[in-house]
Amino acid sequence: MRKKQYTLLIIFIAAWVPIRAAALQTLAVGTWDIRKSNDDFPIAPSIDCKGERQNLEYRACIASRAIIFDCRSRVLGGQKANSCNIAGNVYYDGLTVPVNYKFAAFYYRLGCINDVRESCEKMGMMHQVGQGVPIDKRLSATYFGIACNQGSATSCQPAAATFRAACNEGAGWGCTGLAKIHPKEAPGQSFDSRKLFDYQNKGCDYGDAVGCLDLAYNNYRGNNMARNIPKAVELYIKSCNLGLPDACFALATLYQNGRDVGKDEKRAATLLRGACDGGDMRACASLGEMYRRGDGVDLDINKAVVLFRKACEEKDAGACSSLAYRYLKGEGVQADYEKAVSLFRLACRQGNILACQELRDMGVSLEP
Repeated sequence: MRKKQYTLLIIFIAAWVPIRAAALQTLAVGTWDIRKSNDDFPIAPSIDCKGERQNLEYRACIASRAIIFDCRSRVLGGQKANSCNIAGNVYYDGLTVPVNYKFAAFYYRLGCINDVRESCEKMGMMHQVGQGVPIDKRLSATYFGIACNQGSATSCQPAAATFRAACNEGAGWGCTGLAKIHPKEAPGQSFDSRKLFDYQNKGCDYGDAVGCLDLAYNNYRGNNMARNIPKAVELYIKSCNLGLPDACFALATLYQNGRDVGKDEKRAATLLRGACDGGDMRACASLGEMYRRGDGVDLDINKAVVLFRKACEEKDAGACSSLAYRYLKGEGVQADYEKAVSLFRLACRQGNILACQELRDMGVSLEP
């Protein structure tokens, strides 16, 4: 059995190497977001492969090491990394390394962030039973819910059961969770906008910021309801006050652009500052642009650079592109052509079209 697993691993890596990953896409389902710090996940050490080069176990070890390297390098480069699920399997099943559920969870989590349904299912199960990670019914249901929305019918039932029990007990996240997976929370059920909004309203009323934000989106866009801008703004404010950076960013964008509400750049800057401090890198990048232009704040190119760098380090492609321009033009930093090119390439790999075009205009290749 082990020989078969090793052979399949070698075949997989041979097919994997030529695959080019697309730009990193958010896994967040609506406003579900599991892209948090990896601080609680120990990073596995490098695998030391020993033995004869033609030995099957040695070759499988090299394959495992290559998959793990591919996962980590793509994630660090802001690219989609489907290989992370296989890296999780290496540690979960003990393929060429000792079984280690903590290391497996580290890679499965990255796999789930990179839209691999099987990784989300694994994380749901591991949080359900406490395998390598703490038992956490909310996180377990969230991972199962994401897998459910990606087409895993077997994940819908455990997600729905946990969400429904929590909602019935007055926990807003449970009601919001039911809304996220609707209509899959019950077999054979058709979409029902009234039921969806009932879940969202309960979630918001019970103090869940995500439920308020989802309801705000629906009111603002007129999704299956009459468009109601004042109600949307009220809900954005409530969600923001409940501590959700996404809501503060959305509200700031409205005031910044003056769409459907009065333009108020000072208020937008205040909201963006709070969202940035709360970990929303889009807000950091947007606030950086405001400092660069002097919109709603005093013009301060040095503060702009600090914000661009902060967001770029967290893989915000727009911020990397903005930082690249500063190095190209010598604004707030010493001019550095090579650094600018490197940042434009990073932004381009992460899907920023303007950065890719800038490289073409500079007559520079998209890859080093």
